Amino acid sequence: MAVKGGVSKRTGRPLLRSICRKCFNRRRDVARKQHKSLTRKVRLNRKRRAITVFKKYGLLPEHVELIYQMQGGRCVICGEVMESKGCIDHHHDEGYVRGLLCNGCNTGLGLFRENVEYLRNAIGYLKSEGNRELIYDTILKEVSPIREVPAGKTGGLVEIAAVA
Repeated sequence: MAVKGGVSKRTGRPLLRSICRKCFNRRRDVARKQHKSLTRKVRLNRKRRAITVFKKYGLLPEHVELIYQMQGGRCVICGEVMESKGCIDHHHDEGYVRGLLCNGCNTGLGLFRENVEYLRNAIGYLKSEGNRELIYDTILKEVSPIREVPAGKTGGLVEIAAVA
Protein backbone atom coordinates (compact mmCIF):
# COMPACT_ATOMS: atom_id res chain seq x y z
CA MET A 1 0.00 0.00 0.00
CA ALA A 2 1.39 3.38 -0.99
CA VAL A 3 0.91 6.44 1.17
CA LYS A 4 0.97 9.98 -0.16
CA GLY A 5 4.14 11.67 1.06
CA GLY A 6 4.09 15.20 -0.33
CA VAL A 7 5.13 16.68 -3.66
CA SER A 8 8.48 16.49 -5.43
CA LYS A 9 10.22 19.89 -5.52
CA ARG A 10 11.81 19.12 -8.87
CA THR A 11 8.94 17.59 -10.86
CA GLY A 12 5.88 18.63 -8.87
CA ARG A 13 4.52 15.07 -8.96
CA PRO A 14 3.12 13.46 -5.80
CA LEU A 15 5.56 11.33 -3.79
CA LEU A 16 4.54 7.88 -2.63
CA ARG A 17 5.92 6.14 0.44
CA SER A 18 5.55 2.57 1.59
CA ILE A 19 4.93 3.77 5.16
CA CYS A 20 3.27 6.87 6.59
CA ARG A 21 5.36 9.60 8.22
CA LYS A 22 3.97 8.88 11.70
CA CYS A 23 4.93 5.19 11.54
CA PHE A 24 8.32 6.06 10.04
CA ASN A 25 9.07 8.45 12.91
CA ARG A 26 8.00 5.88 15.49
CA ARG A 27 10.25 3.18 13.96
CA ARG A 28 13.17 5.61 13.75
CA ASP A 29 12.79 6.60 17.42
CA VAL A 30 12.73 2.94 18.53
CA ALA A 31 15.84 2.20 16.44
CA ARG A 32 17.69 5.16 17.96
CA LYS A 33 16.89 3.99 21.48
CA GLN A 34 18.15 0.52 20.64
CA HIS A 35 21.42 2.01 19.43
CA LYS A 36 21.80 4.02 22.66
CA SER A 37 20.68 7.09 20.74
CA LEU A 38 24.04 7.34 19.00
CA THR A 39 23.94 8.01 15.33
CA ARG A 40 26.21 6.09 13.01
CA LYS A 41 28.43 9.15 12.54
CA VAL A 42 28.95 9.55 16.31
CA ARG A 43 29.79 5.85 16.70
CA LEU A 44 32.31 6.04 13.83
CA ASN A 45 33.92 9.20 15.26
CA ARG A 46 34.36 7.52 18.64
CA LYS A 47 35.86 4.46 16.99
CA ARG A 48 38.26 6.58 14.92
CA ARG A 49 39.27 8.54 18.02
CA ALA A 50 39.94 5.31 19.94
CA ILE A 51 42.12 4.01 17.09
CA THR A 52 44.06 7.29 16.88
CA VAL A 53 44.64 7.42 20.66
CA PHE A 54 45.85 3.83 20.64
CA LYS A 55 48.24 4.43 17.72
CA LYS A 56 49.68 7.65 19.18
CA TYR A 57 49.83 6.82 22.90
CA GLY A 58 49.14 3.09 23.24
CA LEU A 59 46.03 3.78 25.36
CA LEU A 60 42.71 2.00 25.15
CA PRO A 61 39.48 3.89 25.93
CA GLU A 62 39.43 2.07 29.30
CA HIS A 63 42.89 3.50 30.10
CA VAL A 64 41.78 7.04 29.28
CA GLU A 65 38.70 6.55 31.46
CA LEU A 66 40.90 5.30 34.32
CA ILE A 67 43.21 8.34 34.06
CA TYR A 68 40.14 10.60 33.97
CA GLN A 69 38.77 9.00 37.15
CA MET A 70 42.19 9.10 38.89
CA GLN A 71 42.27 12.86 38.25
CA GLY A 72 38.73 13.22 39.57
CA GLY A 73 37.53 14.50 36.20
CA ARG A 74 39.63 17.64 36.66
CA CYS A 75 42.40 19.27 34.65
CA VAL A 76 45.87 18.62 36.11
CA ILE A 77 46.93 22.27 35.71
CA CYS A 78 43.93 24.47 36.54
CA GLY A 79 41.81 21.98 38.47
CA GLU A 80 38.61 22.83 36.57
CA VAL A 81 36.11 20.07 35.91
CA MET A 82 36.51 18.85 32.32
CA GLU A 83 33.31 18.50 30.30
CA SER A 84 34.69 15.68 28.20
CA LYS A 85 37.69 13.42 28.70
CA GLY A 86 39.92 16.39 27.94
CA CYS A 87 43.14 16.43 25.94
CA ILE A 88 45.81 13.78 26.37
CA ASP A 89 49.01 15.61 27.32
CA HIS A 90 52.25 13.87 26.42
CA HIS A 91 55.96 14.62 26.39
CA HIS A 92 56.82 15.44 22.80
CA ASP A 93 60.43 14.23 22.94
CA GLU A 94 59.98 11.04 24.93
CA GLY A 95 56.34 10.30 24.08
CA TYR A 96 55.00 9.29 27.51
CA VAL A 97 51.57 10.45 28.67
CA ARG A 98 51.59 13.01 31.49
CA GLY A 99 47.85 13.31 32.11
CA LEU A 100 44.62 14.86 30.88
CA LEU A 101 44.26 18.62 30.45
CA CYS A 102 41.35 20.87 29.64
CA ASN A 103 41.41 22.42 26.18
CA GLY A 104 42.51 25.84 27.48
CA CYS A 105 45.52 24.55 29.44
CA ASN A 106 46.54 22.24 26.60
CA THR A 107 46.41 25.17 24.17
CA GLY A 108 48.34 27.36 26.61
CA LEU A 109 51.15 24.83 26.94
CA GLY A 110 51.30 24.52 23.19
CA LEU A 111 51.48 28.29 22.69
CA PHE A 112 54.41 28.43 25.14
CA ARG A 113 55.98 25.60 23.12
CA GLU A 114 56.17 23.56 26.35
CA ASN A 115 59.24 25.62 27.26
CA VAL A 116 59.70 25.83 31.05
CA GLU A 117 61.74 29.04 30.77
CA TYR A 118 58.97 30.78 28.81
CA LEU A 119 56.47 29.72 31.45
CA ARG A 120 58.71 31.05 34.27
CA ASN A 121 59.02 34.37 32.43
CA ALA A 122 55.24 34.52 32.01
CA ILE A 123 54.71 33.87 35.73
CA GLY A 124 57.17 36.62 36.63
CA TYR A 125 55.48 39.00 34.22
CA LEU A 126 52.03 38.28 35.67
CA LYS A 127 53.28 38.81 39.23
CA SER A 128 54.86 42.15 38.34
CA GLU A 129 53.06 45.22 37.11
CA GLY A 130 54.64 44.81 33.71
CA ASN A 131 55.50 48.11 32.06
CA ARG A 132 52.65 50.01 33.69
CA GLU A 133 54.68 53.07 34.74
CA LEU A 134 56.64 53.20 31.50
CA ILE A 135 53.48 52.96 29.40
CA TYR A 136 51.56 55.50 31.45
CA ASP A 137 54.36 58.05 31.94
CA THR A 138 55.83 58.04 28.46
CA ILE A 139 53.13 57.03 26.04
CA LEU A 140 49.61 57.52 27.34
CA LYS A 141 50.32 60.78 29.17
CA GLU A 142 51.64 62.41 26.00
CA VAL A 143 49.16 60.93 23.51
CA SER A 144 45.85 61.00 25.33
CA PRO A 145 44.35 63.71 27.51
CA ILE A 146 43.86 61.40 30.52
CA ARG A 147 43.57 63.19 33.84
CA GLU A 148 46.15 62.50 36.54
CA VAL A 149 45.45 59.07 38.02
CA PRO A 150 45.92 58.53 41.77
CA ALA A 151 48.28 55.72 42.79
CA GLY A 152 46.58 52.33 42.71
CA LYS A 153 43.66 53.55 40.62
CA THR A 154 43.89 53.35 36.87
CA GLY A 155 41.65 54.49 34.09
CA GLY A 156 40.22 52.14 31.51
CA LEU A 157 43.01 52.55 28.95
CA VAL A 158 45.78 52.34 31.51
CA GLU A 159 44.19 49.30 33.10
CA ILE A 160 43.95 47.55 29.75
CA ALA A 161 47.58 48.44 28.96
CA ALA A 162 48.72 47.19 32.37
CA VAL A 163 46.93 43.87 31.90
CA ALA A 164 48.06 43.37 28.34
